[in-house]
Amino acid sequence: MPVAAARLARAMHGVIELVHTPLYFARDARETWTGIGLEPTAQGYFAGRAAPLGPVGPEVVTALFFNFSPVVVGFGLPAAWEAASPAEVLAARGRAMEAMFVRAGAPTDGLEEATALARDAVAGADLVGRPLAAANAAVPPPGTPFADLWQVLATLREHRGDGHVALLTASGLHPVEVLVTYAASQDQLRRSFYQRTRLWDDQAWGAAEVRLQERGWLDPAGGLTARGQAWRQALEDDTDRLASGPYETLGEGGCRRLFELLQPIASAVVAAEDVFPRPPAVPDRFDA
Repeated sequence: MPVAAARLARAMHGVIELVHTPLYFARDARETWTGIGLEPTAQGYFAGRAAPLGPVGPEVVTALFFNFSPVVVGFGLPAAWEAASPAEVLAARGRAMEAMFVRAGAPTDGLEEATALARDAVAGADLVGRPLAAANAAVPPPGTPFADLWQVLATLREHRGDGHVALLTASGLHPVEVLVTYAASQDQLRRSFYQRTRLWDDQAWGAAEVRLQERGWLDPAGGLTARGQAWRQALEDDTDRLASGPYETLGEGGCRRLFELLQPIASAVVAAEDVFPRPPAVPDRFDA
């Protein structure tokens, strides 16, 4: 893909991620999972994200999600499917997202246009080798305005994620090693968050640090060396390249317009109570 299209993918990722990820944090989602009989953390997360694939087991989800310990995935699945079918989970997540956006006071001006532009982008996505994106693309629209937008953006988000996982697989790194490099590159979310949410113990994390130090990617203080930083940057650049197809289809004008429509929605969600554990920064301009 052209470099310009990769820049469009990077610019769009910042705002799409903010609109998509409340499914994994927001109070509305937790309450909805509880309402259909799911434990709201592990079962809600894994079933909520994997439902487009059908009643898959923990082995498939561990492989596709890449960086979670099989232990925590095994806690979530297949027990979640005993409480609620994938179809019930899909319906529930649509309700949760509609409720969350309404509660956040997200603007409705341009909502239909944003959904249409996002659908045009999905039409330009090559889904070969991208199981989570393909599964989400096959999910019917939930039938409410914000949930319809969210579902289309989920396909774009998972399209990027599938490409990212392909690159991580090709790198030969263990999932914990990848998490260590990512935690070392972050200002806010550090080791404790990733260990708690991905359920890797101190022994696994420490062994990964030693391997990365031997590789020359991690310094004794746990920070990325120049070589480690170079690898992370190359990974992100290649992820942008693999994610470019949908945004090349839209073109810069279409991407800029979609960003303009999504940015106030993202701002409303970030400002709302009990959506993100730590409110992230919202991109204030289309920087492609």
